Amino acid sequence: MRYIFVTGMGRSGTTWFTNLLHGIPGVKAHHEYIDDKWLTVVSRYVCHDNYTIPFLERSKAAIESSHPSDATFIDVNNYLRYSVPALRKVFEGCAVFHLVRDPRTAIPSLYLRRGE
Repeated sequence: MRYIFVTGMGRSGTTWFTNLLHGIPGVKAHHEYIDDKWLTVVSRYVCHDNYTIPFLERSKAAIESSHPSDATFIDVNNYLRYSVPALRKVFEGCAVFHLVRDPRTAIPSLYLRRGE
């Protein structure tokens, strides 16, 4: 299986980008498949690899058991932005990209966000 991870910040277009990737045949694109909001905090400030690597290893086992081995798995995920070194250890050979949005438009969109 080929792994691609796209990280970003809130309001950077990750949901839109995931929806765009859904249209590619043979690609299994997910928005925040590896879903752990604490991963951002823990991997940046607390125990780094002691929490992050075992968590990602469990996630990898779950991915491999539920996706075809010849698929390209893409997770567009804000929570992984501080876990890139651990991602590279657990998912050897994975590609990691960071989605960036112009802060002049991202900041106002945070203020205009309602009901989320």
